[in-house]
Amino acid sequence: MKKILALILASMMLLTLVACGNTNNTSDEETTTEAPSTVVEVKSAEDMLNATVDAFLTEAAPLFEMPVEEVKAYFNGGYYGESEDTHCIGAAKVVPLDNEYAIGALMSGTLISEANLEKIDDAALFTGMNANNFTTFVYHVKNSADVATIASDFESAVTNNMWFCGFPEIYFAIQVGDYIFAGFGLEAQVNVMKTAIAATYENATVLCEGVIL
Repeated sequence: MKKILALILASMMLLTLVACGNTNNTSDEETTTEAPSTVVEVKSAEDMLNATVDAFLTEAAPLFEMPVEEVKAYFNGGYYGESEDTHCIGAAKVVPLDNEYAIGALMSGTLISEANLEKIDDAALFTGMNANNFTTFVYHVKNSADVATIASDFESAVTNNMWFCGFPEIYFAIQVGDYIFAGFGLEAQVNVMKTAIAATYENATVLCEGVIL
């Protein structure tokens, strides 16, 4: 009888050890498994904006009843300067912050105020043939604490501006990390860009949006 009891106890201890071993292995696997990241890596404001351009142009094509390639040829991204090389077709254009013509375009277009200019260190711009019909730009803000101020000042400027040569209908500002996407123009085009931004950057957060009266 004693031998039988000893065998039963030994078997129970063995089962217990096997069960504990299985639990530890499962825990280790769960700890080391990492979910794939979907965050889009960017290196500049130009990269940030260009990551949304193809999606925008593809979705915007039906609005113009033209093939995508013709829409790309129609759009003219860039800033106004002294020579033709300050413009590019179908892509975002970096805005050199040490160029007086580039800065003048930003400030005259209500895109940023002189007071906020020192708070950014990188910028890119993408516009339609008529900038008032469609403009989107991206800033990299040096200090994330200034994001809300820059967005608020943009909203105030764009809704109180005297518009000529085309009248934008809506505006928006969206934060992605230390970057601000902002823009204005015709409702259909702007909504396509907002959708492209949200689809490209999962951490996109709307700072402000509204109607331009």
